[in-house]
Amino acid sequence: MAPDDSGASRALVALLREATVKPIEVARALDDMTHEERVAAIRSVDRAAQRRLYEAASGFRELRMTDMVGADVPAMKPVRHYGKNTLPAFTHFEKRFTRPADADANAPAQLWGYNEGSMRWITGF
Repeated sequence: MAPDDSGASRALVALLREATVKPIEVARALDDMTHEERVAAIRSVDRAAQRRLYEAASGFRELRMTDMVGADVPAMKPVRHYGKNTLPAFTHFEKRFTRPADADANAPAQLWGYNEGSMRWITGF
């Protein structure tokens, strides 16, 4: 897939090129996008911009289990997360997470998940 050239993607890339990457502004920009725009935007970011984002986000806010599977999502229902890694090939990925049936929806101790993709037959779960 060719890099996305939408306004949403350009806006995200511009935020990641600023002298100081501000995680709250990146979060707002992503929140303002449709799902399709968000996936395209994150997949349009190159390795250097990803590195800047990860450095800026480090320690910004604690990641909670409910950030991956919201408390309003029924137990055992998969939630799909789309991304882009920095490998030289097969850069697009999808991770699917679910909350076990017996877990507390507001504070699960664990989630279950796996990697989905065209190469799963080689990489496994």
